[in-house]
Amino acid sequence: MGYREYLFAAFALVAISTRVLAADVATEVTLGGNKLVLNGVGVEEIFWTDVYRAALYVPEHSSDYASLVGTPEPKLLLIEILISDIPADMPADWRQVFQRHLGAADFDTLEATYRGLGAGDTLSFGYLPGTGSRITLNGNVLGIDRGYHLMRDLLDLWLGENASASDELRAALLAPDFSV
Repeated sequence: MGYREYLFAAFALVAISTRVLAADVATEVTLGGNKLVLNGVGVEEIFWTDVYRAALYVPEHSSDYASLVGTPEPKLLLIEILISDIPADMPADWRQVFQRHLGAADFDTLEATYRGLGAGDTLSFGYLPGTGSRITLNGNVLGIDRGYHLMRDLLDLWLGENASASDELRAALLAPDFSV
């Protein structure tokens, strides 16, 4: 197989993988009466194990990090846990963001809940102007931040240049075209 054929096969595989990942993810959701579209979906993998699937919903698809993060408009980031054995301690960068923006009681609730996460659980990080950012687990509210700062910092964790998410997940959340 020549270089061109290899590249074509690799791109085709990525397109197929993206469609399979997105196959059972809604292409549109409603958040507080606002229609949001799927911006991207991908899986975070660590040591060949799928840990969680992330899906980002925004009012209009964009692959531009600055416009996605810089604009305080409705957004929703869903994290579906895919494994049963989550590490007992919350990742340090998540911990810093939550401690910075949540009150002590909300942070304690979130931290205790994190320890019990397992396959099938869905964390939801939503933002609505005038309402703020809300964290839920399987529909139950865990924490609220009245401003946009929490959502902005969470998006930075997944989309920023120094994101803790893998480059593959970051690219999947920012760039896919699901009409392929």
